Amino acid sequence: MNTERPGLAESHPDIDIGIALFRRTEHEYSYTHWALVSVERPHTYSNAAVHLYQISNHDASGAKVPWFTDFSRDVMLSLDPTIIGVVHLGTVDMPQDHLDQYITEMGAGQSTYNTRGLGWSNTSFIIRIVETLSDAGILEIPSTIGQFRFNIQETGARMELMRNWGGDSLPILNA
Repeated sequence: MNTERPGLAESHPDIDIGIALFRRTEHEYSYTHWALVSVERPHTYSNAAVHLYQISNHDASGAKVPWFTDFSRDVMLSLDPTIIGVVHLGTVDMPQDHLDQYITEMGAGQSTYNTRGLGWSNTSFIIRIVETLSDAGILEIPSTIGQFRFNIQETGARMELMRNWGGDSLPILNA
C-alpha cells in the first residue's frame, strides 16, 4: 500500500518578498536605504524575523572597499529605529534556502548589469534581483523596471508620512 501523498515531498512555505526602507544619515546627509527582505508565510515582515539582503562597499570603519554581500538572517525589522516600512512586492513559490542561493549566486558586483545610468549601488543591486526574479517568471512586478524605482520611492515617502503622523506599527504597503 502506497501511503505517500503526491507533492508532499515538494511542499514548502511560500516566501513573501519586499523592500525594507530605512532612513539613514551619513556625514549629515539623510537618505533612504533599501534592503530586500523575505519572510516565510504565514508570518509577516512585522511579526517575525526576516532574511535581509544588501551589499556594501564600506567596512566597519567606514573605509571604502570592494563590493561585498551583507546578508542577514533573523532580523526583526520592527525593532530597528531607522525603519520606514516595507514595500511588499509579492510571493515566490520556492524554499527560503533556494532563494538565498539564487541571490547569493548573483554576486555583489555589477558585472554586465545595465543600471540605466544610475551607477552601481545597493539600490541597483536590489533592482537587479527583482528584475532577474521577474524575468525568470518567479516574481511578478506591477510596473516596468524603468518605473519600479520611482514607485518604491513614492511608496516610501507615503510610509514615512504614516510614521510621522503617529503610526506605531510597521507600515507595509503593496508595490
